[in-house]
Amino acid sequence: MAGAPASPTQPSDKRDLKERPTGAYPDDSVGPVRRQSVTFDGPDHRLALDSGAELSPVTVAYETYGTLSPERDNAVLVCHALSGDAHAAGYHGTGSNEKPGWWDLFIGPGK
Repeated sequence: MAGAPASPTQPSDKRDLKERPTGAYPDDSVGPVRRQSVTFDGPDHRLALDSGAELSPVTVAYETYGTLSPERDNAVLVCHALSGDAHAAGYHGTGSNEKPGWWDLFIGPGK
């Protein structure tokens, strides 16, 4: 995909995160997270496939954890083909639908 992506959309999951008392999440968890997405669209934002076909628009779901440093040198991009779910770490959802990310054991403070 060439050029800059379109501006990120609003978080796709607009449910409020369940309020928990301080310390209710494991110490090594990133805690509650929200899924967000960005859509790449337009003539400069086509994903070319090996077959010659092109995909557009392409929407990518993602989550962010922690705070980006002023030097912008503490970001890690996790790409995978194991799951169609962008929920990699922390806790997402509310009530009985709340669940840890599929890589929560490997992403978070001290990991």
